[in-house]
Amino acid sequence: MNKIIILEIMGLELRVKSDADDDRNKKIINYLKRKIEESMIDSGSRQNLKAVITAALNIAGDYFELKEAYDRLNKELDNRIDHMLNLIDTHNY
Repeated sequence: MNKIIILEIMGLELRVKSDADDDRNKKIINYLKRKIEESMIDSGSRQNLKAVITAALNIAGDYFELKEAYDRLNKELDNRIDHMLNLIDTHNY
């Protein structure tokens, strides 16, 4: 169910559609706000656009790091499953 969420980030009111529940939406919004604050502190700048772009880059970096870890784990699990299936096959014959 798409619902409209109204949020304020850096003085801008935004309306976005979301399928997530309220708790997840709050976590996402708080994560974004925290990343923007971190980028503003790290850069020593209060320039909104620069802070938002830096936060977006940091979030994208977090995403790709997690995706790479997930892909490695998924590959490792596939290898272990294949190995276990081979062991089962060799003991059944």
